[in-house]
Amino acid sequence: MLAYSHNIVGSKHSITSIKHAEERRLFYVAMTRAREQFYIIADPVFKSSFIREFESGKVESPLPKCPRCKTADLVVKKKGLTKMGTPYKFWGCVNYEYGCGYGFSEFC
Repeated sequence: MLAYSHNIVGSKHSITSIKHAEERRLFYVAMTRAREQFYIIADPVFKSSFIREFESGKVESPLPKCPRCKTADLVVKKKGLTKMGTPYKFWGCVNYEYGCGYGFSEFC
């Protein structure tokens, strides 16, 4: 069984710019449906480049890491204007809903 990292998926905002985006999205959907564990079964001769990349452990995310939980990415959860008209972005950990709770506002 291979370990899962949030880095393989990327953020929902940048998924179309990631190599093999559709395969990664389907993999993520299948993986999140697993209750306790999951297995990757691939033809050892005809593995996709995504599976080879995943097995190598060299999957990198261009997103900043969460300083609280250390492994998850930070993504822009919300952006807009303050009451004074200043643009802002709210960054949150992808594990925010699962208890990490880390987030901050960036004023542009």
